[in-house]
Amino acid sequence: MARHFGLQHHELELKIDILDDLAAMVAGFDEPFGSWTALLAYHLSRFARQRVTVALAGDGGDEVFGGYPRYRGLRISEHLGHVPPTAIALAGRALRVLGEPTTALSLRRWGRQFLDSLALPPGERYAAWVGKGSDSARDRPYARETARRIAEVRAPSFIAEAFDRPVFGDLVARAWYADIHGFLPENVLRCTDRMSMAHGLEVRVPFCDHVLLEQMAAAPSSMRVTALASKRVLRAIAGKWLPPAVLQRKKLGFSAPFGAWLKAAEARIVADWLHPDVIKRRGLFEVNGVARIVGEHRRGTRDHALRIWSLIVLEQWQRMYLD
Repeated sequence: MARHFGLQHHELELKIDILDDLAAMVAGFDEPFGSWTALLAYHLSRFARQRVTVALAGDGGDEVFGGYPRYRGLRISEHLGHVPPTAIALAGRALRVLGEPTTALSLRRWGRQFLDSLALPPGERYAAWVGKGSDSARDRPYARETARRIAEVRAPSFIAEAFDRPVFGDLVARAWYADIHGFLPENVLRCTDRMSMAHGLEVRVPFCDHVLLEQMAAAPSSMRVTALASKRVLRAIAGKWLPPAVLQRKKLGFSAPFGAWLKAAEARIVADWLHPDVIKRRGLFEVNGVARIVGEHRRGTRDHALRIWSLIVLEQWQRMYLD
């Protein structure tokens, strides 16, 4: 891309101990933030700030133009209503037997999450995909008192509620609406804003221009995504300027092999943030529940990288702000 447009290209290769910058990342948020993309944004912002004070980012492109695989998953799920539930259950069991590699892009993990949620109503199904699991799966490691208190105050899923709010619209249009009102401002933009400002870098997000959002809100879902293609309208427009190799490239995402990194750091994690004595003293989770999550991740039977990272961040935040 840099060569195509005659720009200077700077490459950042991350070979990091993911725990070294944990405290600085948490301090940049002032609140628990469980997405590991925050750590990537922290390093990228620090790298960019060495050369510039203002930068452009593509945040919002996936939401506005339909780039997330989960949008295509909704399209596919629309055609699976005639598949017998027993066949879906067998396919899910087969994936669980195969295990889940701790890679950044795990088709087995995506497949298992897809199949596990097909029996749910569309709004709850989408909420499970965005949240990387159902409420019951997230509740499993809670201590009894924690589970009781959460049950007392738990409201319906904000994502599912937003998904069902539009008066009309197909599944992709409803997912778009839910993401514009939830995932984009509360996850993507919050992460970029906090981590960039931690290094004094101002980031502009042109894909979030309100005029563009208003135009795309009126566009049919087929302009964004089908079961086989994503970002259709953006690819058509950008084809005037981008080389075919870029237009036809598969989505890479802003991710990293965090699952493997967590495995490499497991001894340090269990000896510190997730030590049984620490878990017991906090009283929020069951010691055995946390140990099960760590063990399944180590053995490769389930990819629990996001849950483990969230637990580490929560413990670090409690040490910095509550202790």
